[in-house]
Amino acid sequence: MPTAHPPSDARPDLSVNPIFTRQPMHIPRYRLPDGELDADVAYQIVHDELMLDGNARLNLATFVTTWSEPQARMLMAESLDKNMIDKDEYPRTADLENRCVHMLADLWHAPDPEHTIGCSTTGSSEACMLGGLALKRRWQARRKAAGKPADTPNLVMGANVQVCWEKFCRYWDVEMRLVPVGPDTTGLTPERAVEHCDENTIGVVAVLGSTYDGIYEPVKEIADALDKLEADTGLDVPMHVDGASGGFVAPFIDPDLEWDFRVPRVKSINASGHKYGLVYPGVGWLIFRDASKLPEDLVFSVNYLGGAQPTYTFNFSRGSAMIQAQMYNFLRLGRSGYTAIVANMLANARHLNQSLEASGKFEILNPGLAEPVVTFKLKGDPGFDVYHLSARLRENGWIVPAYSLPPDADDVKLMRIVVLAGGIGGARFLLGVRAHAKTIGAEVTAIVNVGDDVWMHGLRICPDLDSVMYTLSAFRRRVASGGREVEVDLPAGQARWVSAQEHVGENIGGTDSSGLDFALAAFDRHRRDRGGRGRRALVLGAAARPGPARFPPRRLLRAATGCCSGLTG
Repeated sequence: MPTAHPPSDARPDLSVNPIFTRQPMHIPRYRLPDGELDADVAYQIVHDELMLDGNARLNLATFVTTWSEPQARMLMAESLDKNMIDKDEYPRTADLENRCVHMLADLWHAPDPEHTIGCSTTGSSEACMLGGLALKRRWQARRKAAGKPADTPNLVMGANVQVCWEKFCRYWDVEMRLVPVGPDTTGLTPERAVEHCDENTIGVVAVLGSTYDGIYEPVKEIADALDKLEADTGLDVPMHVDGASGGFVAPFIDPDLEWDFRVPRVKSINASGHKYGLVYPGVGWLIFRDASKLPEDLVFSVNYLGGAQPTYTFNFSRGSAMIQAQMYNFLRLGRSGYTAIVANMLANARHLNQSLEASGKFEILNPGLAEPVVTFKLKGDPGFDVYHLSARLRENGWIVPAYSLPPDADDVKLMRIVVLAGGIGGARFLLGVRAHAKTIGAEVTAIVNVGDDVWMHGLRICPDLDSVMYTLSAFRRRVASGGREVEVDLPAGQARWVSAQEHVGENIGGTDSSGLDFALAAFDRHRRDRGGRGRRALVLGAAARPGPARFPPRRLLRAATGCCSGLTG
């Protein structure tokens, strides 16, 4: 949501000087302009804004596809004007979607793939919610048929599930039974799943490819435990498999693994076409075991687009380009092509695992690698944490998330690398992460201001500045004798750190908390000294007189490395 982020700029207007021979202009940021703009000017404004985004192909945080073949992009461009919901007007597009459904049903061993039922979605989040809704409605129907109350449904899942399942439970008034993880496992186990089931359980969600660490939960073993529960108590608890990532990995690299419709208790499966299905963002899939697993009252039929059109989605109008791209990949790659690509990604992930471990600085958390996701933590106490390392890698363009495991295992702080087809420079990344792991603890950084707020370790510490105060990669640093001083070169127009050095240097404290006190006090004092005109107090002057400034290398400055994950400007 836009309101969750700091504003990109406090100024209400954007100054534009688009082409040499045209007059400068001002356009509003937060309201519609009064008049028109030249098409080239409008394009350039938006294009230049997006230049400040990260490089998608250096984004090792995302599971989402960041590269596609030119022919697939051509098909998408040719289909941008086709509405997926208008099946009467675009029958061949509808047929392609239907064929994709049956191909996936066959891939996932549905009993009768030619006659099963399913749908495309905007992604796995929508597919999960639709699958959960079908679980809830079938449970309600069974309860009402037995003359029992149907007002307290619950859903059992591990605490490592993706947030879409928490959204589903909150949006549709389902009790969310999150099974704790750790210390022995980071996923749902058969024993813990059964312990949380009762007569009001609408289903158990098993994850094939955890967002946290890429593990597969033991679908077959959980189903066996639920079979025993039914034999002992009569409780029949169905399963849904969230195969957002693993649904396009396991069939090709581990075809004998029983996780899909070969397990009778699995009633529905979702997967993301835009993850290891190798399509750009915007397509997911939900497949039911057979038509009886989708309650008829959840399917709507409309005729105001011409002809009766059944629909089971949360959206109505939706682009069809990603469906065409998915079919392209199915035809282009086939089973052998997907197998080769997944095997190559896993080989790259294993190389990363081995190289990171060989450095002696990291502990690998998922050495088995069910899918191409590398997770690791720092060994010992090197003087910095994974958040510092993540921020330092971002300076070179690499986006590698640092985070903690779910509750009950959240003392583990780790980093994750998702290996994708079409990524750039694995060798260069390894060199970078090794180099930063060697030097990050000894180097000095400064505070970063993002928009109107200064952030450190994800906490807003001062809402009074409106310029980015630091670009670490632009600095040259030298720790002087004894580590008492640091020389930082401030190039004109770049780092623009302190004109108020005399007000800052003596106040940098010896602890993180006193350092925060220093920041707030120094900012307020310098604003007061300038007659209340201090919103830019700590970013004035360096552009006019660039040169070295000296700072005591206190803990505040070392700790502040972690704040540059939100750097803009």
